[in-house]
Amino acid sequence: MPLKVYDTATMSEAEWLLKRKECIGASEAAAAMGVSKWKSPQQLYLEKKGVLLPFEGNLKTKLGKYMEPFVKDIFKEETGKELQRRHAIFAHEKYHYMRCNLDYFVVGEKVPCEIKTTASRNTNEWEDQNIPSDYFWQLQHQMSVMDTKYAYLAVYFFSLGEFKCLRIDRCEESETAMIALEKRFWDAILEGAQPELNHADEELVNQRYQNADNENKDVINLRVDQYKDLITRRREVSKLIKTLELEKKGLDVQLKDAMGSYRYAKCENYRIQWKKSEQTTKAIFDEDRFQKDHPGMYGEYLKKEITRTMPYYRISTH
Repeated sequence: MPLKVYDTATMSEAEWLLKRKECIGASEAAAAMGVSKWKSPQQLYLEKKGVLLPFEGNLKTKLGKYMEPFVKDIFKEETGKELQRRHAIFAHEKYHYMRCNLDYFVVGEKVPCEIKTTASRNTNEWEDQNIPSDYFWQLQHQMSVMDTKYAYLAVYFFSLGEFKCLRIDRCEESETAMIALEKRFWDAILEGAQPELNHADEELVNQRYQNADNENKDVINLRVDQYKDLITRRREVSKLIKTLELEKKGLDVQLKDAMGSYRYAKCENYRIQWKKSEQTTKAIFDEDRFQKDHPGMYGEYLKKEITRTMPYYRISTH
């Protein structure tokens, strides 16, 4: 059974943010595991330690909060199920650092319901019964803490005017992996061991060294025991990406040939669409022609942007 740790009915936003430093919340599960698209374990670690300010939201998140009651009403209309607020922070009965503050509970079923709003729908992420990885782990975390067998995800795609409700089942294998990775992250918090950087840290690192002297010709010698394997793996991944891109292109060619003049095709649970080029044509600014016809104006509108490229090459030892 979950443990009710705090009542949030009268809790201020500032108090709530302080309480989040004591735990891993459901929306932080993917980041703690190192699989989040938006936040890395290191960023989350620095937030918990008070070095980085947590994300305070933007216009999109404000819009999401504003539309929550609307999506709640649609959920009731579509499913016939009532949703109820739970003004509390709950903790896992065994792993007390695993906590959640639910959007809603489904009346009668006593299972979580997470409400999301998004502008558009990425086909790969939402195809069939799939959901984005961050949402999947958020719900698995909630089910683990609340000890429920399933949860609901209610999503409104406001640019499409489309509503989708999914029942997500608790997955024992996923839960076991999640608990292990969250424990590793929380042990790092307790031990003061900062996690490694990952893909979600690109902007953080770019900002950290944005004022680097580009004219500095000095060479830093990286430790062989620490970075040689990393560099070697990076080269291997680059080659693998190129190989896979070629394979993907070849598979596309075979599928196009099989479809012939048909725009749509299906194979078991898969549906394929091949549009003609004129149906996906977009207006493209002819930069070369504009530069030729209006050379003076072209120079006035050029914007300089400083970036740091990172080419890799092998030094000959002969």
